[in-house]
Amino acid sequence: MLSIQGPTNFLKRVIFGPKTYLVPRDDGLIIVGATVEKDSKFNQGNTPNGIKQLQEGIRSLLPEAINWPQMEHWWGFRPCTPDLKPIIGKSKIENLYIATGHYRNGVLFSAITSDLLLKIVQNKNLKEIEKSFLEKFSLDRFAI
Repeated sequence: MLSIQGPTNFLKRVIFGPKTYLVPRDDGLIIVGATVEKDSKFNQGNTPNGIKQLQEGIRSLLPEAINWPQMEHWWGFRPCTPDLKPIIGKSKIENLYIATGHYRNGVLFSAITSDLLLKIVQNKNLKEIEKSFLEKFSLDRFAI
């Protein structure tokens, strides 16, 4: 991933395209993500190809931003599940809650995941749509 500095409040919404997304912050910082490099194994660090992929993504989604200052770049191992969907919810172990497996979209789903997990931890009533959502991302879907 990397970040670029755009004008304050330039982008108001996430822009999602093939292989790339742009996540705006109020101060103009834009998070650009995220690469998938299957052959990188567990090697640490950004690769030139990964940075190139992100820059091509910027160019395709918001061409004027390609010349904005690049602020940071970072990498990490992104866990994914066999069905490429996250696991969100309460585990069978008392007081253990799970929010993992978001793969390359964790930054996109962090707000809704934290909101739902807070409601679960606080034992608040969930709306039907939230219950349905959590059923789809339950750890139980992998039970044998």
